Amino acid sequence: MQQLSATVKDQSGATMSGASVSWTTSAASVATVSSSGAVTAVAHGSATITATSGAANATAAVTVTQVVATLELSQESLTFGVIGDTLTVTATATDAGGNSIAEFTIDWSSSDTGVATVSSSGLVTAVSD
Repeated sequence: MQQLSATVKDQSGATMSGASVSWTTSAASVATVSSSGAVTAVAHGSATITATSGAANATAAVTVTQVVATLELSQESLTFGVIGDTLTVTATATDAGGNSIAEFTIDWSSSDTGVATVSSSGLVTAVSD
């Protein structure tokens, strides 16, 4: 969470203490903002936070970049009965807070391509015993 603050000034540049400020977000799916200006990251992406007082407003750009902390595979061990058999393995990623990450890149590889190969989409193919 990050706390934003707004200072409201009149036409002369004097601070207007006690002026009411309202807060909005352009993308609540990315970042929310409380009535006091506390911004909370929700998911990877960009949003604009707007502070408004009367006819005046100001904005702050917010970028949320989730970092993969945990990667879980749909299968950790594969057994094939026939050469040429295939199976697709999928991955689920979460950040340090346990939040799912919808968009992430994974580089699939096989420890022994003479036994099994894997495509960029996680399709594993048995190529020999």
